[in-house]
Amino acid sequence: MNKTDFLEKLEKSLDNLNKKEKEKTISYYDEMIEDLKEDGLSEKDAIQKIGNPETIANTILAEVKPKTPKEITGKLKVLIIILLILGLPL
Repeated sequence: MNKTDFLEKLEKSLDNLNKKEKEKTISYYDEMIEDLKEDGLSEKDAIQKIGNPETIANTILAEVKPKTPKEITGKLKVLIIILLILGLPL
């Protein structure tokens, strides 16, 4: 498996991760492969040393908190309060 295949499989396996975290993780492993290559390993050996992309993704996803609904804030909160007041019987 080459670096491109590894990173694509890792990205696919990280579907449940938000976009920013996914990009950060892909960048981290891309850099790790390059560092190992600079240390004298071949691309294939560097990838073997890092491990299976699906296993890595499962470990990362297990450590991430499940997505929770965003807290209602700002303008939406004000709108809900106004609607509640208008909806109350007089």
